[in-house]
Amino acid sequence: MKRAMTPEEFFYHVFESLRRLGPGCTGATWKAWSYLLPVDAQILDMGCGTGAQTRDLAGLSAGTIPAVDTHQPFLDTITAWADREGMSERVRTVNPSMDDLPFETDSSISSGPKVTSGMSNTTIPGQS
Repeated sequence: MKRAMTPEEFFYHVFESLRRLGPGCTGATWKAWSYLLPVDAQILDMGCGTGAQTRDLAGLSAGTIPAVDTHQPFLDTITAWADREGMSERVRTVNPSMDDLPFETDSSISSGPKVTSGMSNTTIPGQS
């Protein structure tokens, strides 16, 4: 008999095949980029998912992009893309907690994960 998926396994199963896992679009990323940084900046993409925003940033920037997520299959998707597109020198994947990053950057991009990081410490379903 096949074992039922845990809620975490189900979440990743549903989202692994999607290109963009959060809000935003290429145009919004480009517009935000145009206001912010020099062309060779190091940009941290936190909660990068399967790398839609990472790919957009790699097309805009000549800098390096550490792509951070805690789900290794998402990072494997980005690594495969970077290898295929010749971007592996500039795009690297990292799998730490967003609260314990092993480096400093010029700027970071996050479409939600950092905003909600730690909410479980203050919001408990069913309690006020």
